[in-house]
Amino acid sequence: MRDGYGIAGNDIAIGAQILRDAALAPAFAEKSGAYFDNDSGRFADPHPFIMQEPTNQAQVDASDALIAEDPLADQA
Repeated sequence: MRDGYGIAGNDIAIGAQILRDAALAPAFAEKSGAYFDNDSGRFADPHPFIMQEPTNQAQVDASDALIAEDPLADQA
């Protein structure tokens, strides 16, 4: 985090717990597609920037490119 963003990051276990909760906790059961703000610990509206179509498409394109580079992707 410090090298990439210039700030210290939190313990990786915090992020892992959030992902576990998103997959298994009842509080997330009816929230498919909703944005969870890790910093505030609640569901919230995403930043307006990410809701812009060009930004959204750029994210999809970047994800597709990474998947295409994965040599194990076809084995799943």
